[in-house]
Amino acid sequence: MLIGDPRGKAAVRRLRLKRFLWAGALASVSWLFASPAEARFVGFGSIGGDGDRYVIYRPQALYPTRDLPARLTDEQTGATRILVPPTGCGPGSLESGELLWHCDATYDPPFLISDLATGLTQSALRWDKVLAEPYGLTHAPEAIGRQWMTVRQTGNHVNVIGYLNWHTGTWIQKLEGNPRAQPNLDRPDLEEPICAHSVVPDPAVSRRTATSHSGRSNTSSPTGPDDRRKRTST
Repeated sequence: MLIGDPRGKAAVRRLRLKRFLWAGALASVSWLFASPAEARFVGFGSIGGDGDRYVIYRPQALYPTRDLPARLTDEQTGATRILVPPTGCGPGSLESGELLWHCDATYDPPFLISDLATGLTQSALRWDKVLAEPYGLTHAPEAIGRQWMTVRQTGNHVNVIGYLNWHTGTWIQKLEGNPRAQPNLDRPDLEEPICAHSVVPDPAVSRRTATSHSGRSNTSSPTGPDDRRKRTST
C-alpha cells in the first residue's frame, strides 16, 4: 500500500480502535479484581450507590449482557466483594442496602431483591395482586426500599405509581394524597410525617386566626423596675 492510501488509513484506525477497546477491557478487569488500596483507575463501566453505605461498579462489556459480575464496596467497613448476578438478571435500583435485579421472562415475577448486608436474595410476595389490576397495564418495578417498592403502571392514558410491600404482599394501587406526609419506602406504614413548618398553611385558616388575634384587647400593662421597687417598699 502506498503512503496516503485511504485503505491504509482505515486499517490504522481499525487497529487503534482495537487497541483502545482491549486496553479498556483489561483495565476494567484489573480494577474489578484489585484490592481497594490498589484501585485507582475505574475503567469503562457504570457506578451506582444507595447514597448511604454501598457502591456498586459494573464493568462495561463489549457486547450487552445482563449477568456480568459487578464489584460491591461497603463504605462503612471498606470490604469489597464480587457480586455475581442471578442468571438472566441485571442490577437495577439500589436503595437502603436493597438491590433490585431486573430479570428475563423466565422469572415470575421478573425481578429479584437482594439484601446486601445479609446476602439473601428473594422474590417479592403477592406479585399476583399487582397483575390483578385492569387488563392491559404494564407493570415495571422502579425504586426499592427496606419495606416497599414502587411499581409504575402504564397503559392507555394511564401512568401511575403503585406501592408493594415485598415482605407482606400489601398492595396499594394509589397512595391517597396527604399534605402532612410523604412516601418512605423504608417505613412499614409507608408514610413519613412532614415537619409542621414544611407544610403550606391554609390561607383561610390563617385569615381567621389573624382576625381573632386582632380583636383581642391587651389588658396587661408592662411593669418596669421602678414600679416593682415601689411595691416592695410599701
